[in-house]
Amino acid sequence: MTKYLHLLEEQRLSPKTIDGYEHVFSYFLRHLSLRSVFRISDIGEDDVLTFISSSQNSKQRILATMRAFCRYLYEQKLINKNIDYVIGRNRYIVKEKLPSTYTCEEVLQIESSVNQSTPVGKRDYAMLLLATRLGLRSSDIAGLQFSNLDWDRNIIRLIQYKTKREIELPLLKDVGEAIINYVKYGRPSSSSKQIFLSSLAPYNPVDGAVVSLSVRKIISHSRIDTRDRKKRSSRNEAYFSQPAIA
Repeated sequence: MTKYLHLLEEQRLSPKTIDGYEHVFSYFLRHLSLRSVFRISDIGEDDVLTFISSSQNSKQRILATMRAFCRYLYEQKLINKNIDYVIGRNRYIVKEKLPSTYTCEEVLQIESSVNQSTPVGKRDYAMLLLATRLGLRSSDIAGLQFSNLDWDRNIIRLIQYKTKREIELPLLKDVGEAIINYVKYGRPSSSSKQIFLSSLAPYNPVDGAVVSLSVRKIISHSRIDTRDRKKRSSRNEAYFSQPAIA
């Protein structure tokens, strides 16, 4: 990253622009550290896409920075896959000036607190990752159908309940594995098109209220101090935003 910043200086980019790149890199390094990625050659598309998806503010600047940097890494043969191309395939929701409700460390603590040994735990963990990793609203998580998942292209495509806009998000490895784990080992037998079902017969599809309650319970059991914390109470609102890059 330092070498890339020096290259930008040689290209005579403005100090303000270079500072912007460095600011994004500082958060990306922190993100990689939390995912235990410590070598450039180990950076994968999942690491980059997760970082972009979880960054709520200044999305366009982050996209531009990561695309340029990943192109540089590929051209220098420091990584084996053209992640710049992968980034370009995905369309991201741009949300400016959202509050940072939970830090990366807190989100990881919340995720790790889920007991995945039960069918309900498997379901709730998959729903939680859709909120923490992709920022989906509870109503969109509840309404998620199998047809929204493109496994071949690793994409989630859906029409948002609140905005009625079609969005396309990366089907990240952790999210996909959590969904598969629930469907194979936790989901009741049902012909429902919706993925997430109630835990009791007649096993109807969950609604936004069920997702909201499940996430609140997980946060409560995670021992995260939520006092004086800004919360979104509406079932249509997203729960988590990773550290904002202002």
